[in-house]
Amino acid sequence: MDDMALRFNNIKLSAPLEKQEGGYTESSVLAKLEAYDMLISLAKAPNAAAERISYEAERLRRLPLKRVKGGLFSKNGYSVEQVDKLIEELDSQIIAALKTNNNQKNNS
Repeated sequence: MDDMALRFNNIKLSAPLEKQEGGYTESSVLAKLEAYDMLISLAKAPNAAAERISYEAERLRRLPLKRVKGGLFSKNGYSVEQVDKLIEELDSQIIAALKTNNNQKNNS
């Protein structure tokens, strides 16, 4: 299992995402959560460039999540509501990390 799949598996275990008809595809959720994970790591770095991180966070917010295709034998994807809530929490983590770094720079 690669690092990205392992992190996604850890996320699924810590905040189990329910399946629902017409939900988000696993691959699109995995890609977006991985991007958030990397951005949060960058935001926590002591030398994080707030403007660059904010720009990338905005780009990431606009990245669409694909939904599974419906039809006669419709498939289930990850709960739209739960994934959207998880993404809001990750956005909050980015903002908090940038504020912490900014406060530390101002106190130095």
